[in-house]
Amino acid sequence: MNRCVSAITRSLLLFAWLLGIIAAGTAALAQQSAVPFVNQPLTPTSIAPGHAAFTLTVSGTGFASNAVVNWNGSARTTTFVSSSLLQATITAADIAQPLTASITVTNPSAADGISNVVYFMVSQPASAVAFARFDTRVSLPAEDYVSAFAVADFNNDGKLDLAIAHGASAIEVLLGNGDGTFQPPISTTFNIGDINSGQNCGGINSLVVGNFNGDNNLDLAFGYACSFIFADGGYDALFVALGTGDGRFILAGTGANAGEPLLVGDFNADGELDLITATPVGDDDWFSNEYLGRGAGTFGGKTGLDSTLAFGIPAAGDFNHDGNLDLAVPDLEDDESFVDVNFGDGHGSFRKPVVYTLPFGVSGHYSAGTAAVGDLNRDGNLDIVSGSLSILLGDGGGNFINGSGFPLAPSAGNIQLADFNNDNNLDVVLMTNSQYEDLQFATLLLGNGDGTFQNPQYWNAPIYAGSLIVGDFDGDGMLDLLTVGSNTVGSAVISLFRRTALSISPAYLNFQNVQIGSTATLTSTLTNIGQGTESIQSIGLENAKGYFTETNDCGATLAPGASCTVTVTFFATSPYSAVASVSVAYTGALGSPQSILLAGSVNY
Repeated sequence: MNRCVSAITRSLLLFAWLLGIIAAGTAALAQQSAVPFVNQPLTPTSIAPGHAAFTLTVSGTGFASNAVVNWNGSARTTTFVSSSLLQATITAADIAQPLTASITVTNPSAADGISNVVYFMVSQPASAVAFARFDTRVSLPAEDYVSAFAVADFNNDGKLDLAIAHGASAIEVLLGNGDGTFQPPISTTFNIGDINSGQNCGGINSLVVGNFNGDNNLDLAFGYACSFIFADGGYDALFVALGTGDGRFILAGTGANAGEPLLVGDFNADGELDLITATPVGDDDWFSNEYLGRGAGTFGGKTGLDSTLAFGIPAAGDFNHDGNLDLAVPDLEDDESFVDVNFGDGHGSFRKPVVYTLPFGVSGHYSAGTAAVGDLNRDGNLDIVSGSLSILLGDGGGNFINGSGFPLAPSAGNIQLADFNNDNNLDVVLMTNSQYEDLQFATLLLGNGDGTFQNPQYWNAPIYAGSLIVGDFDGDGMLDLLTVGSNTVGSAVISLFRRTALSISPAYLNFQNVQIGSTATLTSTLTNIGQGTESIQSIGLENAKGYFTETNDCGATLAPGASCTVTVTFFATSPYSAVASVSVAYTGALGSPQSILLAGSVNY
């Protein structure tokens, strides 16, 4: 071989080697994609059982070109439209029977590649929504209480499970049976103890679900409360409990990071889930931090978020259509409520927030409330719900204007968005309080699809219930609500609000500031929103103590679509407030008996 040919050969080999290096580098870059994030609502949000095959449109952020839409964890034929839009083929067999499907998106090249869950209902549209509350007592050791809880499918059987934290460092998982009941708890106790000398640590105070190590088993991030023995103040040590797929967990990390986890998302688009946390500063204020995921359930790269002065639970979404996840963080200062909109740069950092004052805020300095994000008016742009209840409508460029909100109890919170009546409009559910001690309510406002909402409906919740979680726990294709609190004798209870055919509206009659010596009258309507006739067994007062009387025009039966009226009179004979209830017993529909809660206050 002559020198010329040899030189050419060497050059070609060198060129091929360089091409290989470039190709390898390009392939390495191509292998890395973000953990996808799915917006609400889906299009459509529901469909009737027995419908023909249809196309489901999924919007969100960070969809890779090979992203796959999953139906209850099973991949469906997916068309990539853009990094924020996918279309999936849902077969007739998928929707033959009533059910609620968990919709997720997978980016195969992301380490923690499965998105958040959005529910799709296979059931008939409903003109009205009604819940009946079912309580299940939780057996805990003496002096223990439920300090945090979370819902997810921890054993991958397609049924929602419940995880509760209690005591110094125990997590119990109650596996769901799919019919509204749960199996006996599976307990995991972590040997954490004091993190460092000079500190007193103990108690899990938050639970956030995510797949932090990419093994397709859901994990938990939690804050572990610590206080300083020889100084004022304290902090939350951040831990991750890695799920083993059977309701048990293995502790990861050492608690070196501080913060109470609030939200998960891939904010630097590296395929690993990150955490937004809250950390106390001083006695009353909190600030938010971001911890970037490093894989295998570990976190680092702490970044502080500007301007957040109170503990509020944020929400994520791409507000300005730049492909990066942004944050809506509830904020509170001098009893005035705000939402701080933090725009992400896609690398894990956020710009200085744009602050929006909420017309209907929250009260108290412990919590700034919650935020929820979804397209409320179907214009293709994400909106924000926060406060109690304030609506911020987005224009797609990152700007927001005040929408038509609804003034609820000033301590309202834990806002969730979902379509409860299958009309393809997002509804709002949240926990609200009253001015009366121990009265809390699961509160639903049905959406009109234009950013406005109908009047709220209330259902009595257990005492000290901090939050509501949405899901189909009984497998009927309709969304339920779940919370954990205490009953009237102080025992911990799981309260499941299941759908029922007997609607009582309102289920809370509040006689406010009635002049002493006078009376006031309010009414509640019983409506059969089901398909069969309901038999009314009895309607009567409980714990009235002479402050209330009740009459009704309800007969022995209530036909489909029929209504009757319960009339209650409050007698302001004492300067003290009074609380009682009307019990409605019936047969046929779920949840008998239901109650109409009564409260009366006197102006004197």
